[in-house]
Amino acid sequence: MRVTGSNPQLLDPALLELRFAMEWERAHDWNAPGFSNPYPTIWYMLEGERTLCYQARALRLRPGDLVVIPPDTRFTTQQSDGKKEPVHYLSICLSAHLHGLDWTALYGVPAQCRLADAPGAPAFVVRWRALARLWSEAGAMAARPPEPGQATASPTLDEPRRAPLATTLDEPWHGPDNDGQVNGTGRSDALAAAPAALALRLGGESRLWLADALALLEPHMASPRPAVDIRVLLACAYIRRHYARPLPVPELARQVHVTPGHLRTLFRQTLGLSPQTYVQQTRMQKAKELLLGSEHSLAEIAVRVGYREYGHFLKLFRQSAGCAPSHYRKHTMTER
Repeated sequence: MRVTGSNPQLLDPALLELRFAMEWERAHDWNAPGFSNPYPTIWYMLEGERTLCYQARALRLRPGDLVVIPPDTRFTTQQSDGKKEPVHYLSICLSAHLHGLDWTALYGVPAQCRLADAPGAPAFVVRWRALARLWSEAGAMAARPPEPGQATASPTLDEPRRAPLATTLDEPWHGPDNDGQVNGTGRSDALAAAPAALALRLGGESRLWLADALALLEPHMASPRPAVDIRVLLACAYIRRHYARPLPVPELARQVHVTPGHLRTLFRQTLGLSPQTYVQQTRMQKAKELLLGSEHSLAEIAVRVGYREYGHFLKLFRQSAGCAPSHYRKHTMTER
């Protein structure tokens, strides 16, 4: 049972989380000081030139170039050929999973591609700029003090360490037993009409941005029609929705109607790893986002991503990030 990337069934359970969307005009002497984001970061150059450096790579960026920076990758920039000129670019950091698989990896999106002459590029830039303006509007709403008698903003919109507004299209609102606050009247502030409307607009525009990106980047993809076993896709999607609770392999196998041994084989054939390794990777990614985007304690983050014993979480996080969670939170500089 196999599906290809053109199957509309692939898009139905898409999980998309937007960390930021911005338009930057940087001074002539500016360079990225060593940013790192928990999700893939994408830039599109509008004016000026820079050399982007990460993982021993140096990519020269010119107007019309799009670049994809892997998650948890520290990157810097340098002036190209010693030129000191302002730089104007669009940036977005988002995680988009189609049936649980990251879209940039699923379709083999290259690290850099030239879109200057692509027919859909101008409309794509317009869409991106609109999304960036909407993100800025969300930030302004989150920073606005409440009116007299009005409930304070929910953490979904106003966590101190979080980007202005994170939109998770899969589960857009968090209830009182998760992230949502309940005010003194017993009502959840996350359901206020203005932030709800804004989150819906952000969610819709984010999906449209991704749709335009898929269409525009298709000629550059290494695997525009990927063949992946649908049982693996469904299991991955299930993991990404339920990572915070125990996920033994027999439960995952029941969800896709195969035996545990067969599921392990399918995962290794498709992704080169076991189901439990995929669960662990998903949890570590979520933990990194919470470390950078919330004020939750380390122990609370461990519980939120599925680990009741902090010592076990600490060991796995060190293996994943190469450092302790406290060090990751303190020393990781995200693009803002």
